[in-house]
Amino acid sequence: MRTSRRNWITALALVLMLGLGWWYRSTRPAPRAWTGGVMGTRYSVQVADPLPERRADALRRKVHGRLREIDGLMSTWNPESPLSHFNDHTATNPVSIPRELHRVVAAALETARASGGAFDPTVSPLLAAWGFGPKAEDRDPGAAELDALRARTGFERLRLLPSARLRKTHPGLQLDLGGIAKGYGADAAAAVLREGGVSDYLVEVGGEVRVRGRHSSGEPWRIGVERPGSDASGAARLQGVMQLTSGAVATSGDYRNYRLDKGGRRLPHLLDPRAGRPVRSDVAGVTVLADDAMTADALATALFVMGPDAGLRWIEPRPEEALFLVRSNGVIREIPSSGFETRAAYRSPED
Repeated sequence: MRTSRRNWITALALVLMLGLGWWYRSTRPAPRAWTGGVMGTRYSVQVADPLPERRADALRRKVHGRLREIDGLMSTWNPESPLSHFNDHTATNPVSIPRELHRVVAAALETARASGGAFDPTVSPLLAAWGFGPKAEDRDPGAAELDALRARTGFERLRLLPSARLRKTHPGLQLDLGGIAKGYGADAAAAVLREGGVSDYLVEVGGEVRVRGRHSSGEPWRIGVERPGSDASGAARLQGVMQLTSGAVATSGDYRNYRLDKGGRRLPHLLDPRAGRPVRSDVAGVTVLADDAMTADALATALFVMGPDAGLRWIEPRPEEALFLVRSNGVIREIPSSGFETRAAYRSPED
């Protein structure tokens, strides 16, 4: 999988800056930290538990192996993955898939239904037509082409069946889990650490973050919310800081992965599946706080598509929290859900 929503360098830099910058304040050993590449992006792990070198190396290998395993199941860039085989199947009879893939597809479809289609794992042909994804074309599609593509997209055309089977109702339907798989990967890597007896960790996969416990300083893990745009030097800036001892964070935004159309207008890689077109709004980004990274990952996309009015109405009854960053008269305005600031212990980066 190639990263499709965030610049991993920025995400990693923010995590390291906010976490590793506190090492000198701690009387405990500095966290074990490592990075790697998988799923078409980068990941980073910090473990605050004091670990012998041999145990740390074993965990490092297990985390990397687990992420490679997930990539092998869900990559649309790998023609031999089970997901690619399903996409290549141009018939409507049921196809058996690995049970783990079946569970992730079930979660994606649950979010698609709950969001009224604002999140949809079948939009990859539309993304390609607008110039994004593994089969992207550098052009702007016309109305007739979009209508034809929409006829073979839509989560309603995917049937999840018992015994780990999946069926298309249109032979041209394509499934892409890029909007949920990195979050699932962060959760899976965190599970490897927990099973290895680790109680204090931070895992980040392509910008999706899962944390537990505390930094070696004794303080909560600090996660930065990036301010859309950059300073004069091109460096990322912080909008705010979350302080967490458990949970997960994901962000969707239009300021990293976009292209310009023929008229010079910015086209974000985030599509409104219901319209078949890139989202055009004043929303610059949405950060979601949830119990697990897979949920946060999918909801960040859905809320970006919905926008703050509909999005806040939708998320308020739910257990997750969200922060919308909206462009308004040349400044970024924060619009949080009612419990976001308290649950995230959110504050200005200067505090």
